[in-house]
Amino acid sequence: MSSTPLISVCIPTFNGARYLGACLDSVLNQTMSNFEVLIVDDCSKDETLAIAREYAKRDERIRLESNERNLGLVGNWNHCINFGRGDWIKYLFQDDMLLPECLSRFVETMDGSEPIICCKRDFIFEDGTDEALKKWYSKLDTIETLFPNKTHISAEAICEATLQSVGRNFIGEPTAVLLHRRVFDLFGQFNPNLVMMCDSEYWTRVAIHTGITYIPETLAKFRVHATAASSLNRSIRQYRADILDRLVLFHDFSFNAEYQPLREYAKHRTPPVDLNHQLKTLTREARRIAEDAAHRADTPDKKLLEEWSDHLQRYPKLRKYLNLHATDITATFSKTYRPLRGFLNKHYARHIGWRFK
Repeated sequence: MSSTPLISVCIPTFNGARYLGACLDSVLNQTMSNFEVLIVDDCSKDETLAIAREYAKRDERIRLESNERNLGLVGNWNHCINFGRGDWIKYLFQDDMLLPECLSRFVETMDGSEPIICCKRDFIFEDGTDEALKKWYSKLDTIETLFPNKTHISAEAICEATLQSVGRNFIGEPTAVLLHRRVFDLFGQFNPNLVMMCDSEYWTRVAIHTGITYIPETLAKFRVHATAASSLNRSIRQYRADILDRLVLFHDFSFNAEYQPLREYAKHRTPPVDLNHQLKTLTREARRIAEDAAHRADTPDKKLLEEWSDHLQRYPKLRKYLNLHATDITATFSKTYRPLRGFLNKHYARHIGWRFK
């Protein structure tokens, strides 16, 4: 392609041969044409690269980049930004699909005021998907449930929804989101220390400054299956996905410069929300869960403690909360976190192996 595309459709791949063809077909069947397709492969071991090369021969809008070393899920998301040439970045996962009018509807919605746009999406549940997982997805908060009949949600409204639904991805997966390139210069890239909330955290980080535009039409399909990263994280890395990811959120809410609008909103809200106090509570409880697992009499598991130690190295500011008197924590420990402790203790009694970075 000689001219600069309006949109870079970025497809970060890793061992995605099973669904990549259908994914690419859904992009090439778009009703508009001013876009490029950027495939960035993260050292796949299957036929992903062969499929990508074959499609690139057919359509000059497709470009292929191959990483010299495996960067991991979020690392590869961020790497895509370095190669995309479009003014807008549209992520599409290797096992997801876009409806034919997806990109054109996004373009029609652009008005220059909000650099993040999202749409309604459907789920594709593969055969054999656990019923509990289907139920979990069916109960997710969405833009429509939180903001009925709204297509433009203000930054203040995003702050309020974030405080009420910490860690819940009510905006949607990257397949359902379009971002202007400037957001990466203004607010940084995706946080690689998150394993489950990496997308929702980024949407929050941007939208509490800018607000968000919502298209109430189903324009994308998110595939759910047992080998998807989200499914693996939920079943294998429950402690890090549910506890440590939440801890990262509260850490960033309390300290990162990008979250100053949220801190100001929380402080002046009625009633006010003490983000730092919640961070103290969750820090102590995260350590307790890890120590309980390591010292369990029947099936001790030190893997959680290793995760906790690694996390503390990444976020040393949390250390100042660990010398609080136990009664200070017990008195304020919210009902939100107490059930998680019991659930995780029961969950790890099954001694699930930790094999994924």
